[in-house]
Amino acid sequence: MNIVESTVNNRVGDNITINNFPENKPKEITADDLRLQTPQVPAVFTGRSKLVEEAVNILCGTNQVHIGILGAGGIGKTSVALHIMEDPLIKEKFAERCYFIPCEMLPDATVLIQGLVQASGLQVAQGKGPLDVLLAYLKGDQKVLLILDNFETPWSSGARLKSRI
Repeated sequence: MNIVESTVNNRVGDNITINNFPENKPKEITADDLRLQTPQVPAVFTGRSKLVEEAVNILCGTNQVHIGILGAGGIGKTSVALHIMEDPLIKEKFAERCYFIPCEMLPDATVLIQGLVQASGLQVAQGKGPLDVLLAYLKGDQKVLLILDNFETPWSSGARLKSRI
């Protein structure tokens, strides 16, 4: 424990809240954490191949760059997204730049950015922020496919970034 780097934020009576202790800091998300939370592509996949085909055609055959897979919980949105990601046309267009991001473990915009940087294998150089590095990567010449599963988790949090994107 390093008390020098800790700060006292609140003192009420005999209770003192000390922030920045190592045990108070949220765990940094790693690429391995994200991979471990990524579900396997389901082998049984009945009745939704038309949705996958339609999404693949949109992503590979048009200039449209966003699609949303919406619906109630448990209807197979994640399964559809995983099958889209595994489609040969998607793999050809996006190569190794397909990332499945399990957003339920990324509770706010700051941690979401950290997760995106980790999943992409990007390095944040000294003097650069993770958002700047991520935006430079996404604005680059190569196409990137991001599957943001359960995106409502960071979206609904009160800690949104001010719009720079």
